Amino acid sequence: MDQLHQSAVDEKAELQKLASKPLIFVIGGPGSGKDTHCSSIQEDFGFKHISAGDLLRSEAAKEDEQGRQIKQIMEDGLLVPPSATSSMASPGIWTRESCLYNRCVSAH
Repeated sequence: MDQLHQSAVDEKAELQKLASKPLIFVIGGPGSGKDTHCSSIQEDFGFKHISAGDLLRSEAAKEDEQGRQIKQIMEDGLLVPPSATSSMASPGIWTRESCLYNRCVSAH
């Protein structure tokens, strides 16, 4: 079997393992304790915690158009639309490294 074919076989096996990993979303309003609960879940059960709030603050710090828009929404005391939050969370959730662990995502 050539190296490329073996890589494809290995990739398929890896994806099959990932399909069995649980993904938990912890959803609640600002200040409701999502990060606190996720930290406990992470510590007790070995989940990886991906915080939507951390992703938003990181994105808002960028000097691009989306970062400026998110920063303004947050400064106005509004909630960033779920479509923006989920598009930022997706790369963090689905990277190979994070998929090797169970995931706990806190979202607004």
